[in-house]
Amino acid sequence: LRPALADPSVQQASRALMGTRLDMTAQAGRGIEVSSAMNAAFAQMQRLSDMLSRYRIGNPVHALHLCAGLQPVPVAPEMAAVLKMAIRRSQQSKGAFDITVGAFTGWNFGQGKNTIPPATEIAQELPLVDYRQLVLTVRDEKNATAYLRRRGMRIDLGGIAKLPILQAGMDVLKAHGIRNAMLNAGG
Repeated sequence: LRPALADPSVQQASRALMGTRLDMTAQAGRGIEVSSAMNAAFAQMQRLSDMLSRYRIGNPVHALHLCAGLQPVPVAPEMAAVLKMAIRRSQQSKGAFDITVGAFTGWNFGQGKNTIPPATEIAQELPLVDYRQLVLTVRDEKNATAYLRRRGMRIDLGGIAKLPILQAGMDVLKAHGIRNAMLNAGG
């Protein structure tokens, strides 16, 4: 048997995305330019990652944080879908899963830089963590708003956005005619 990666129709690429390594393997069919399909998939996943990241200034998540307790902000359909999924998971878990943990700002689990804030800081931020204070209003498939009811509330979509982002990448590959592909993010 010949290993799959030895086949010239199979291509592989890796990029840093969503704070982890993303590996993409795709097999081209007849007349399909696999590298352009892979580049388009990476571009779509990067766009969504940028949109849904709590670390990007000027994106919809940042706007939601700035307007917390003040007014709703418009959100793209992709973000509305992720927020809807997050609210559903929060309800199912009775709050064990909660994207409003973004209010906990003193935590850091970077390379060699683990920081846990003091109990007093956690106690101050805890009232800002409550998924029920996130209001998502979807008027139709293209018009939605999100609103955090309390000033200082923040969301962190890191625990739920990866799957929809990866699915969007697979959808792009399929739209380019790729039938066999694998995405691996984070191991």
